[in-house]
Amino acid sequence: MSQDSKDDPPGFAPPSEPLPDPGPAAEPQPPPYGRPYGTPGPVPGSSPGAHGAPPPYQPYPQAPPYLHAPPPADPTLAEWWQRLVARIVDTVIIGLVVLPLWIWLYVWYFGLPYPETAAGEPDLEAALRQELAFFGLSLLIGLVQAVITFFYDWLQQGRSGQTVGKRVMKTRVVALPDRAPLTGGTAAKRAGAYAVAGQIPVLGLLDVLWHLWDRPHRQCLHDKFAGTVVVKITPGQGAVPGPWDGR
Repeated sequence: MSQDSKDDPPGFAPPSEPLPDPGPAAEPQPPPYGRPYGTPGPVPGSSPGAHGAPPPYQPYPQAPPYLHAPPPADPTLAEWWQRLVARIVDTVIIGLVVLPLWIWLYVWYFGLPYPETAAGEPDLEAALRQELAFFGLSLLIGLVQAVITFFYDWLQQGRSGQTVGKRVMKTRVVALPDRAPLTGGTAAKRAGAYAVAGQIPVLGLLDVLWHLWDRPHRQCLHDKFAGTVVVKITPGQGAVPGPWDGR
């Protein structure tokens, strides 16, 4: 018995014929690109394991539900009806101040005789002058009303964040970033934006209605311009002193 046969395990029989050539080894194919969402993937920043093993795998995080849903409204913000009633109260107060001017304008205009020529025919040129005078006086009174509105809002909101209407409805204007009391400059920006927008019919209406669909801060356009929000006053909170108190 040969030395080689002594090293063979029991029951081993050498092949009677040579084994066929398996041919060249198939090259490994790369995995398909990408994976379905939620299947395991490599941990970002992980290093290969021992002996060059691939890095550990773990599932991808699932997408949060309602990814694009708007955030809920802040419950501390004033409701739309509170802002509406407060503005109606303030408008009535300002209107009582300006009302005598409007009454005088209309009494003067409708008391003018219809312009006619010496021959008894309508004097179109004189009628046009009357219309232009009425229009100019209307703009002047509207400017006076805007100035009164500006000072009405500015002085009160710069002092306590509240006008008469907001005191009635227990709301207050505060700064948007930190809910701090308004500074005099911020109160002036807010009051000026509201007063100017109110003189332009379409813009004035859009300004006061904007908070109905604005989320999440329920701001009107003049709030966005000044960076303010209107909040509710909780029971027992009282008025917060503004920067002008004690001066």
